[in-house]
Amino acid sequence: MWARGCHPDSPASPEINKPLCCAAMSTTPDDAVGKDEPVDQPGHAHDGAPDPQRPHPRDADQAAANLAAANLAAANLAAADVTTNGFAAGETAIGSTALGDPAPGDPALGDPTPGDPRQDGPGWEEAMLGRTRDAYDAVADLYADMFSGSLAHRPLERAMFGAFAELVAEHSAATGSPGVVADVGCGPGHITAHLHSLDVAAVGVDLSTAMIDRARRDYPGLTFEVGLMHRLEFGAQTLSGIVAWYSMIHLPPGTVPRLFAEFRRVLAPGGQLLLAFQTTEVADTGPQPHAHRVAPSHRWPPDRVALLLRRAGFVETARLLRDADEVDTLPSAVLLARARP
Repeated sequence: MWARGCHPDSPASPEINKPLCCAAMSTTPDDAVGKDEPVDQPGHAHDGAPDPQRPHPRDADQAAANLAAANLAAANLAAADVTTNGFAAGETAIGSTALGDPAPGDPALGDPTPGDPRQDGPGWEEAMLGRTRDAYDAVADLYADMFSGSLAHRPLERAMFGAFAELVAEHSAATGSPGVVADVGCGPGHITAHLHSLDVAAVGVDLSTAMIDRARRDYPGLTFEVGLMHRLEFGAQTLSGIVAWYSMIHLPPGTVPRLFAEFRRVLAPGGQLLLAFQTTEVADTGPQPHAHRVAPSHRWPPDRVALLLRRAGFVETARLLRDADEVDTLPSAVLLARARP
């Protein structure tokens, strides 16, 4: 649930796995963006994005204004005190259905299964959160050391971040808002730092106190707070953007619709959402559990995620798909979406 900008699932390390990559990008034409339809015609992206290791040219006054906006937003965040219970029940496979627009209640969409104690029973949330938090607390430094430079070799992902940052800036200029972005599930802070290098007023939020402590040490000029991504402490329609970089993967599928509803609550109309997750190889399945080495996790078909986003009030505008390869053992997707008015 509180993923880190890379998903630890490659065999490179005995403790934590490594992120995935390799692919095709699709965008929705400008004249179709408002039609609330999934992307059908993928194009192709090329590795031409700028190197994030090079200093980003920046106006000092603008950088100071961005940091002030992020600090102002962070002042409204409340640290979360989560019960530390074990997560006794193991994840089980979620049934699959044909693609289309199934009725609410279909577990393959991520809708809750009635009576499932992992999703609607007493204490399920505290157990899930406690297990996920403790697991990431235990590997925070190892994770940061392994993955903090991961974007340096991911030009397609950097291109998606660049598009996201440009759209957030346009939204801020059009609305007169501070352009604050929440990086939910920020982990050790490297995604928040990359957003800052793009002149985005980003605030990092994570369940894991150890991850937040590491982020504050590595990036002392940025703002990081302990918090819950599905109960954000931002006011309604106050954010210009949200980044959830492999942040939804540890949520039980039945809770993902509520997560997207929370994202829509805090995003202003026209605000941007950048969402990354591991995908299934077969398109017409529901979310599927997989053997994540840190905490229970699910892979999602991109079209299922896009459908849940539409139901929550978003319009998908671009999609990046990556195949598994010899380094990255699972395929992945990055979706860019806009909050509808």
